[in-house]
Amino acid sequence: MMETERKKAATEIVVAIDHGLSFPETVGLERPIDLLRELVSLPEVDGLIATAGMYRQAERNGIDLERLNRLITVDCVLADDHGGLAQRQTAISPEDAAVFRPDGYKMFLNVYEDHQELMANIQDLSRFITAGRKLGVATLAEIMFFDNERFKDPATQAKELYRGCRIAMELGADILKVPLIADLDALGEIIEKVKLPTYIMGGSASPVPEELVRAVAPMKNLPIRGLMFGRNLWQYSDMAQRVHLLAQCLND
Repeated sequence: MMETERKKAATEIVVAIDHGLSFPETVGLERPIDLLRELVSLPEVDGLIATAGMYRQAERNGIDLERLNRLITVDCVLADDHGGLAQRQTAISPEDAAVFRPDGYKMFLNVYEDHQELMANIQDLSRFITAGRKLGVATLAEIMFFDNERFKDPATQAKELYRGCRIAMELGADILKVPLIADLDALGEIIEKVKLPTYIMGGSASPVPEELVRAVAPMKNLPIRGLMFGRNLWQYSDMAQRVHLLAQCLND
């Protein structure tokens, strides 16, 4: 993920557990200390995406996360009364986040149709990228499309994804986290064009582990650095098995 001395698999598995900041009632995160301990014990897990509060909990409970690449989530989204995602805000400053010695910041770049909202997001991302350069912290841009109808349309989905990735690259982002789109050839071309380490985020829930592996298998042919999955892993009691199967699938 980042340039560190840690030995990593050819295709990495990074586990995101930062959902509680935006969605406090997320199923599967009720016992975060137990979850952190289990994740550290799984050798196939290469990295972690978590909030400042989660990293503080790890410190308080003596959980050593040193072997993992650590990304700290620096913003959140708030849901409206209808379950839609209404607003994005930064949750911590670059300097305060750097206190936790992360390998990288993780921030949304939501490709809003509303230009004013998009510009505010661009300004926030640019601020963290600039601060990260000074503090020695990489910046990952998670490309999202809340309330973007063009991304929902298969005819314009790839174009919108390229737009988001290109904006992040032009701002100086170090790493990308992107959604999987239907056109895998177009996705591969986008990754090749922006020339940044890219991770695929988790998709819809797959209750059966073998279904998850089948969904992931086509990604082996993409020029990606790895996967960044969350709910598809820790919302199920067989998380360890899922991680093991994914690692086998990606690195065989």
